[in-house]
Amino acid sequence: MSDLQMHNQPYVRESMLPEQEPPLLEAGLTKWVRSNLFSSKLNIVLTLVSIVVVFFLLKVIIGWMFVPTWESSSLTECREIFLGLGREGHFAGACWGIIRDRFLQFMFGFYPAEGYWRILLSFALMLLALAPVLFNSLPRIMLWFSALYPFFFPWFLWGGNIWLPILVILGLVLGYIAFRIIAPMFGVIVGNIAAVLVTVLWMMFGVSNVNAMLNTMFTDARLETLIPSLASDIEALPDPIAELTVGIDSRIAAIADADVRKAEIVDELEPVAKAIKGVEFLEELQHDLSGVGAFDNADDVTELRRTLTRTVNALGEPQSDLLADFKFSVGELLTVTQQEDVNPASVGESFAQLTGSLDRTLEPLQRDIPALLDQRSELSDRLLAHISETLPLREELTVLQRDRNRLESALSDKTSLLANLEKLPDTRAERDDASESRRQALNTAIGETEGEAGLVGLTPVPSANFGGFALSVIIGVTCILISLPLGILLALGRQSNLFIVKTICVGFIEFIRGVPLITLLFVASTLLNYFMPPGTNFDIILRVIIMVTLFAAAYMAEVIRGGLAALPTGQYEGADSLGLDYWQSQRLIIMPQALKISIPGIVSTFIGVFKDTVLVSIIGLLDPIGLSNAVRADAAWNGVVWEIYAFIAFMFFIFCFAMSRYSMYLERKLQTGHR
Repeated sequence: MSDLQMHNQPYVRESMLPEQEPPLLEAGLTKWVRSNLFSSKLNIVLTLVSIVVVFFLLKVIIGWMFVPTWESSSLTECREIFLGLGREGHFAGACWGIIRDRFLQFMFGFYPAEGYWRILLSFALMLLALAPVLFNSLPRIMLWFSALYPFFFPWFLWGGNIWLPILVILGLVLGYIAFRIIAPMFGVIVGNIAAVLVTVLWMMFGVSNVNAMLNTMFTDARLETLIPSLASDIEALPDPIAELTVGIDSRIAAIADADVRKAEIVDELEPVAKAIKGVEFLEELQHDLSGVGAFDNADDVTELRRTLTRTVNALGEPQSDLLADFKFSVGELLTVTQQEDVNPASVGESFAQLTGSLDRTLEPLQRDIPALLDQRSELSDRLLAHISETLPLREELTVLQRDRNRLESALSDKTSLLANLEKLPDTRAERDDASESRRQALNTAIGETEGEAGLVGLTPVPSANFGGFALSVIIGVTCILISLPLGILLALGRQSNLFIVKTICVGFIEFIRGVPLITLLFVASTLLNYFMPPGTNFDIILRVIIMVTLFAAAYMAEVIRGGLAALPTGQYEGADSLGLDYWQSQRLIIMPQALKISIPGIVSTFIGVFKDTVLVSIIGLLDPIGLSNAVRADAAWNGVVWEIYAFIAFMFFIFCFAMSRYSMYLERKLQTGHR
């Protein structure tokens, strides 16, 4: 082969080079920073400006958040702590003592303290019931618990007889039996109508009548032993109430003595803090005045006059002779600057005298600063230690007052129940002979007495006692769980070929989506009772749940309809080719794919519904926002705002962020594009 031919042969490597690490500037964090933060001159400027802004924001926020005020019992104590730390102003620090003091109220509202376990247990069981629905790796037998738990969830929270959820389940069983009997004879449609009628009639009349019958039976069985037991309890309650009263009085006196000692510490601390603040102010003023140049024109004199005016106002009443002399010098120079046709040269001479007076004033004060700082630190430590010592007394006082209120309420309830039980035979006899109008009132009185005496279950709790995050979770979770299947039915109905079904679904969806939620809540609060039979007591929380569920279902229907529209027609044709009927194709092929596509929109609707629960405060329900107004009305915490809203925002963020993360997990799990 000639040299020319060898030269034209392509070069082929006979062995591979070993792999090498990529250049430092083209991999890892360095590459990300260069690509995202410093990729151009504009990005460099924006990044640097953002860093500066974020730095100052974090400096203010962190300084405001991290202050030792968790153990304070009032806004006054928080301000005393700020005074000891040398902080002043609106952003001196956060008064976190309000969160510690009212934490249980923010969580549970005015729910009885002895019933907190019911809320915690019901939420724990709710998570257990949701687990097999959210994570299909769990045993499928747990779905039976998931199906039964919704009937017992209200019983845990509102209380009542144990047989109430059982009677509700029995109504559904009767409806199923009616369907199984009538459907083979008259068709599926008539069977469904019969099942709904049987269930509704049982809920409206059967549950109340059977409940009243069981209450009467248990009341009669207990009557002979219940009256002596109540009388014994009534005689025994005054003694523990009196003991609690003595304990409350002793702790009130101890707290009053402690407050006197605390006031003495604050009186010692205040002049020290003012002296330190005064020196800091004078040092800042010295720095500002050092930058003032010669006075060449009237504008310079005017600017100096403004500075001197602010200085006089800031000095206030001087705490020492040196400060008094300096304030006098400032006033003299201010007088000079206010003269007509003032000579800038004379102002300059007076200004030089003022700066000299300021230097002479600061020199001895600055020598005292180390001792003042040590004294402030010592007094601040004593103040914080004193607050920590008095905190157990305040907590004990709160517990004793709560126990006394509980015993006094129990005494009142037992006394009233005993009186009603003693009159029960006479009341029943009077009912048999009374007129129709009087009989209704007697039936109500007898029903209330038998409901208390024949109770077999948990003590009833009225809806007015619900509040805080417990109320938000109850409304949010209930509406979320009900709105999803209802939204699916509405979405299918909107795409139905049946004219009446489609018209009803379209009308409902468009009407609900065209009306603000707050309007629906006002309807639930005020107008809904007008459509109920006279004397109907429709629980306000139940009304709110119905309206919020309907509102969420309308938006959910549109989200799911978008998922259905995103499916190719081949999926529908494939379901038809397999010989599946409408519901089988929807359950096995269409709806699983549509729901997977709609996961982001569904979770966004869930999060929006949960956040919208704060609107119930407008109609009088004490959710966290409603409770915040009640808490701030307390004289001890009047003026605390940012801390409450920050805590509420943090709690809502936890719930909403958890839902968002689960949706991302579900999307990754159901992702089939790589398979």
